[in-house]
Amino acid sequence: MHILILGASGRTGHLTTTTALAKNHTVTALVRKSSSLTPTPGLTIVEGTPLNQPDIDRAFTSGPKPDACIVTLAAPRETDSPFSKPMAPPFFMRDSVRNLMVVMRSHAFPEE
Repeated sequence: MHILILGASGRTGHLTTTTALAKNHTVTALVRKSSSLTPTPGLTIVEGTPLNQPDIDRAFTSGPKPDACIVTLAAPRETDSPFSKPMAPPFFMRDSVRNLMVVMRSHAFPEE
């Protein structure tokens, strides 16, 4: 199975990516900085942001068509405290998922 992961370099994304690769899946990871992941067999790293539809489209088409898309994004804060100042732009999660859905539909990805 080929999986597209948005947010693959964060805590949850790294665990998800590592687990998918360990189970012999191939992964395309969309990350802000390609240096945030170690190149590994079966892993395609695409630099970009989920706030930019063309970046998601490039990740979607950079290898085999994904069988699944996993979103492990988080809206980061200055510290781990849930009360600290947000670093992500307003509506980061909403806009990222909306962009992913547009790209998925444009490639006739089945909705479930």
